[in-house]
Amino acid sequence: MLISTERNDRFIVAILGAGVRDFFVESEPYKQSELLLKSINSILIKNKINLKSLKKIFVVSGPGGFSALRVGVVTANTLAYSLNIPVGGIKINDSLSTLPDEKFVDKLWQIALKTKKQKGFNLKGLVKPFYGQEPNITKKK
Repeated sequence: MLISTERNDRFIVAILGAGVRDFFVESEPYKQSELLLKSINSILIKNKINLKSLKKIFVVSGPGGFSALRVGVVTANTLAYSLNIPVGGIKINDSLSTLPDEKFVDKLWQIALKTKKQKGFNLKGLVKPFYGQEPNITKKK
């Protein structure tokens, strides 16, 4: 499974493996916390996949918006921990963000497949978000 929530205006959930290749794009801005688990459940049901049959989870770990990344990374880490499966983070660059959704998902899968084969890459443990900049917090005077 792949989770991409680095933007505030949309998120993507994708499944790849065992003859299945599917993805879902949710374009409701700022709704990751409300819709991500429902979307994961929907794509699993649509493809007749049991949550417990997942083997690995990859999540876009940044850079991106604070809330969007936090929701995606926490969800991926929690699912991986509860299912006792590996979780891996994928850092992206701005050029990927401009790709159409299908090409974006294809590129993320390519990165994920290469990442898990890199020497020293450990899919066990937790993914940490990479925000790419300091938080923009307004201070009261």
